[in-house]
Amino acid sequence: MLSDTKTSRRHQVQVDAVTLALLAKRAGPELCGYVFSDDDGSTAWKPNRATKSFLRALNGAGLRRFRLHGLRHFMATELLQAGVALAVVSQRLDHQRKSTTLGYYAHAVPSGDAHAADVMRSIIDNARGAA
Repeated sequence: MLSDTKTSRRHQVQVDAVTLALLAKRAGPELCGYVFSDDDGSTAWKPNRATKSFLRALNGAGLRRFRLHGLRHFMATELLQAGVALAVVSQRLDHQRKSTTLGYYAHAVPSGDAHAADVMRSIIDNARGAA
């Protein structure tokens, strides 16, 4: 029996075409099911099974151990560092408020201060030229 999510809401995110093709290959063309499941995606794994499977995959790949939940933080940090808008990352994380995302991931938001200085210089220069 599955329990509700923390927010008791469904949450969907878009995936790229390659990931979608891999999921479709595994689950069939309907893609209606659970990612962490057996065969047809009709029955979800219990959380401890997903964790154990993830750890086996890490060991098999020769990677150091980290929590499955760490992939969520990896995704958020990498997207923000790549310049994806905070609002978009916040939505993918299903945070109700952007301030929650910023509170956790402020370290990953690139400093825009140098860019802001350049923009202000351009605005001032343009204003001088118009005067």
